[in-house]
Order: sequence, then structure tokens, then C-alpha cells
Amino acid sequence: MKQSSSALNTNPTPLSELSRDCSTDMDCDIIFIRDFTGETIIGICDDELETPQKIIINISIGIARSLACTTDRIEHTVDYDKVRKLIKDLLKTHRYKLLEGLGEEIANQIFTHFNAKFIRIEIKKPHKYPDVDSVGVSIFRKKATACAKSPTVRKTNILDFIGEGHITS
Repeated sequence: MKQSSSALNTNPTPLSELSRDCSTDMDCDIIFIRDFTGETIIGICDDELETPQKIIINISIGIARSLACTTDRIEHTVDYDKVRKLIKDLLKTHRYKLLEGLGEEIANQIFTHFNAKFIRIEIKKPHKYPDVDSVGVSIFRKKATACAKSPTVRKTNILDFIGEGHITS
């Protein structure tokens, strides 16, 4: 059954649409976590920075056809238990004010630890306002774009710029 596409549709992109992001000559698997619920301190308003608030995270991780399809071994795919633990740890330790920064960090960590080709992350704050079910952000990153924006790469680029002209080749 075909889903209707509505501008007001807040559901994450259907997995069939995400699979188009793998190259056309490659099969693609999508590992997902839906409705992960956790608490963290995040926000820009004073009241958000004192008490942890509930957030809901949905993640889709695209990988090239998993070897696990034939071997049936967890080490040949993305272990969603490890992704879940990674998110739980980040929620305890991050210092981001914006959901966008937290989403970017989650994406970078997944790219660092797993062989992901692309990631879609949706982070929501439920009932932020009495007349709204949730507010949030949805980000989509391909491996090359997420890694290019990682803090480590930015620091390296800044150091390269600062050191430019000081060392001759």
C-alpha cells in the first residue's frame, strides 16, 4: 500500500525511500531504532538547563548489504544494542544546547564506530508546549558529509590554517 505524502507528515522517511541513498548497483540494509526514550539536559531556555527533559530519538542507519544476511553473525552488521548504549552514554555526557548539535554528534559517533553509509536521525522534545505534541529536528547525513563536519576535522583544518606558511615543504 502506497503512503500518501503530506507536507504535514512528521513521520520519519519511509525505509523504502531511504534505501535510494545507496548506490543503484548496491543492495542496502537499514538498521533502525524507533522511539528510543531518554532524558538529558538540552536547550537554550533557563528552565531547560536545570532539569533533564524527555527526548525521543528515531534512527535509521543505511549500510551496504550486510554480510550478516548470509553468516547470521552480529559482528557482520550494525549491532543496535551498541548503538543504543552509545546514545545512552551521549545523553549523560554531551554539552550541546541544540538538538541539531546532539544529532550531529550521534551521527558522527555512529560513522566512527560502524560501517554506515548514511544516517537519518530524528530527535523530538515531546510536549514542549501545551498545544504541540512535539518539536524537534530531523537530520540526514551521508558518510562524507557528516565526517567533514566533525569537530576533530574542524580542529585539524583550523590548525592547518594557523600553521599555514610556518613550515616549508
